Amino acid sequence: MWNLILVTLFCGTLISARTDYRVCQPTSVNKNLCENLKQGNSEVKCVSVLDGVDCVHKLINNEVDFGVLTGDVLYLADKFYSNGIRSLFELRHHEKQYDFYQTQMVALVSISHEITNDNFNSLKGGNLCHPGFSETQLLNDNILKQFERTIYGDKCRQDYTDSENELINLKNFFGQSCRPGPWVSNTTLDKILKNRYPELCSLCDNPLACSYKDKYDHGHIGALNCLKNNKGKVAYVALNHVQDYIGNFPSQVNMFQMLCPNGTITSFNDHNPCVWSKRSWDLIVSREDVTLDLPNKLDGWLTSNFGDWTDALRKIVLGNEKQYRHIALPSYKKVDFDFGKNPVCGREIKWCTTSELEHKKCQWVAAESDILGITPKIVCGREISTFECLRSISQKQTDITTIDSNYGYVARKLFSLSTVLYADNDNDKSNVVFAMIKDTSSSKFQSLQDLKGKKACFPEYGGISWMTFLNVIRVNKVHDDLKTCDFKKIANDIFSEACVPGIRDSDHSTLQKTTKANVTALCSLCPQNNCRANDDNPFFRDNGAFRCIEHGVADIAFVKPKNLNDSTAFVNQHEYRILCKNGSLASNTGFDVDENCAWSITIDSEIVSRKDISQIEHSNMALTLLKLNAWLGSNERTSFNIYKSFNGTKDLLFKDSTVGLESSESEVRSVMAYQKLMIDAEKCSGSSPLSVISLLVLFVSLIINRVL
Repeated sequence: MWNLILVTLFCGTLISARTDYRVCQPTSVNKNLCENLKQGNSEVKCVSVLDGVDCVHKLINNEVDFGVLTGDVLYLADKFYSNGIRSLFELRHHEKQYDFYQTQMVALVSISHEITNDNFNSLKGGNLCHPGFSETQLLNDNILKQFERTIYGDKCRQDYTDSENELINLKNFFGQSCRPGPWVSNTTLDKILKNRYPELCSLCDNPLACSYKDKYDHGHIGALNCLKNNKGKVAYVALNHVQDYIGNFPSQVNMFQMLCPNGTITSFNDHNPCVWSKRSWDLIVSREDVTLDLPNKLDGWLTSNFGDWTDALRKIVLGNEKQYRHIALPSYKKVDFDFGKNPVCGREIKWCTTSELEHKKCQWVAAESDILGITPKIVCGREISTFECLRSISQKQTDITTIDSNYGYVARKLFSLSTVLYADNDNDKSNVVFAMIKDTSSSKFQSLQDLKGKKACFPEYGGISWMTFLNVIRVNKVHDDLKTCDFKKIANDIFSEACVPGIRDSDHSTLQKTTKANVTALCSLCPQNNCRANDDNPFFRDNGAFRCIEHGVADIAFVKPKNLNDSTAFVNQHEYRILCKNGSLASNTGFDVDENCAWSITIDSEIVSRKDISQIEHSNMALTLLKLNAWLGSNERTSFNIYKSFNGTKDLLFKDSTVGLESSESEVRSVMAYQKLMIDAEKCSGSSPLSVISLLVLFVSLIINRVL
């Protein structure tokens, strides 16, 4: 009897010990596939990941067992984690299963042209046929610019942006060319630059539009036709497009010869090409310590025809399984990566971070920026707080940082900073400032005049709620002295008592050096008279201001409901009512009210630098950030979304609510409202008007008012 029980327990242990492997499920994978993966005797389950970098961290943290990574993400993983991840298979197109790289860029010249081994000088004035740039192709600047950056030399003009330096060098070396597509990630500047350097579009089929006739191939066939028709002396194109071109026109094979990076010329040979830059295949990877039988099992699952859960797995891992197949790797593979020629100007943008993990994310972003060929180069600095970062930038130790809009006025007033770019939010409606009261106190609030004599709580002195309150009070002429800009006194005259965290802190003190206000009264509601702007003050931040009214300490609280996190999870919202900025009460209780009731609509964050930076510095910063946005924002071609959580932590470098970046000429409503709020605040405080330089004005002044 005991033997039977022991056998049963042993067998049960074996059954329960069966390994269920965990695969990274990126957002691009249909959730239904993961449901199908659970069917039958499946040995694999999905684990949701935000992007390829998130998959890396989950592999390192033993939260998943295998997944698919792009070559650049695997390069990043190897850079920051020397051990822990193992490459198993490459995912190659079924027609290119013997190609070691997904893309290889080659330089072709016509057979009729003679190129001498003279450091490429014989190419000077020879015209360039380039495939160009597009938002949909997977070839980045590092790949698409490696040839030209190698050829045109290293002349850097300090009074031009990095982008314009490239264009001048190209024009001066090659002369007439076709380099289609967007040159910079700003439509206004791109048009201006194309008008200024028309030579670089003159060989295109449509010079005014700077484009080839055929756009389906991202310009590679157009570049080959440009070379074939003797418009240009050299064409820089992807080898696979050359192969397709020759397949359609076999007689053309003898018309081209290859220009090698060492300056020599060889006959065209697509089996042993002279490659200038290359892009690796995507790879199936696993944890290094995963069980030894996973590679064999995975190989079986991906080649089976059982019609069961393995069908779902193939679609998750291989995508379009009719197009791609997996190629086994003999051993651990490190990605062979070309960084190309370093940018000629060698300028840097130093990004200030406030924590170890944010600094680490900055380093990943900087490394990925290098891979993408984005200039100027990003480097990362570290301080202990937002205020120290603002101070570091003002003292020229670092250059940029992302700040919560709550610190917009502080950054401008105390540290003389201004906006480089604004963060566009995922939801304008939730990005508002509300004035909250207890519904039981509704009879006490019939107009804005009824604010007088009441008790109030604010998240922080100088913050967005504080500036919003003052703006509404001044616009609606609630305060008797319509000309005063003594912000403390305005609040002191209206409220009998308040809690305004930070109003006596050294970091905030110079926001308003002199005042006739009774500052003590503006701190009297803070617990134990702790008026500090730190987490020791339970009424600090939006959560604290809400806690203040929740406990009945104040009559009204000014907060951004978006920042309340879980504070309202167990609160009956119908106990509260919103006082609208026109003095009326919201028709219904709770926080879901008409946005016209909000005291302000604002943004979550912005990227700031010094006001006194040169126009060149400002442009370089803005264009670099916009390029990061184009490649590492919410875009299908990225495996690293810089706006999402990093290693399980939110709001690092950017708030997770960010969906893109906007320049100062933006017509996004929340951006314009925030701009106006900051401008009005600075005008009233007696300082110089807010330095919000329009990129359009900036670029026009840079380009049109300059003589080469």
